[in-house]
Amino acid sequence: MIDPKILEVAHAQIALEIGEQDKRLSQTIEASVAAFSARGMVRSGNMIHEVQSKCVEAVHERANIVWQILHRAVTTLGVAYHDELEHELVSAVDRYFPDHMDGLKYRIAETARRIGMADVVSRMPDEVLTARRVALGRLSSEIKLFVMALQKTRNPQPAYTPQVNIINSTIGAVQTGHQSSANVQQQINSESREALIKALDMIAEQLGKNDELPARNKAEVVELVADTKNELGKAEPNITKVSGYLAAIGGTLGAIANLKPAYDTLKAAAGLVGILLP
Repeated sequence: MIDPKILEVAHAQIALEIGEQDKRLSQTIEASVAAFSARGMVRSGNMIHEVQSKCVEAVHERANIVWQILHRAVTTLGVAYHDELEHELVSAVDRYFPDHMDGLKYRIAETARRIGMADVVSRMPDEVLTARRVALGRLSSEIKLFVMALQKTRNPQPAYTPQVNIINSTIGAVQTGHQSSANVQQQINSESREALIKALDMIAEQLGKNDELPARNKAEVVELVADTKNELGKAEPNITKVSGYLAAIGGTLGAIANLKPAYDTLKAAAGLVGILLP
């Protein structure tokens, strides 16, 4: 059984991060409503779809937040392999993805009600629940890999934990294990920064040749690519912003066949900094 104190530490930090995420989401939705209002388009299906897309991005960002913090907790504080470990970790992440995702779906319904289009929501595909299934699938895979790696280095001494290195992930570099020290730095190094920028450049180039994506969506992705590169160009990039931008870009490109090579390159580069794309 995982030490309850480890989970307590992780859940406390996750709650704080999700609270901050909720604040950012509220601000983003209000900014979208204001922008649509300025164009005289606030009473439109596009407005509701815009809010839904922001909530979908929030689901994927939440998956990154939950796993990064939980992984950091169990590797830094130490956990030994046992037969129920995978189940316990899955249960730990499940609590942040309730069956109906009512919190995020409420934001969509409430926005629709405010602009007098409450009836639109019931006719829309439930993309938030789809995002939930994808996010839980990704988390389940990450947990399974972690547990399998831990099982390989199983040691009967409960105080012993296998050495685990997370190199240049969103939480920096963490090293734990017998007689190891943990050194956490929240930064993107030059190698991962260069890989991300190259992947973004490839996407920008491929977008120019692609006709499958509607012009409006293409323009949004081009803007996201530019925003991501601008953030990566800073001395200390905001990891949360980069994660959100990449999730939004990945969510748009992942379903387009002839953009898959560029998307796969982006996904691999994002993995260097611990960001999981669908």
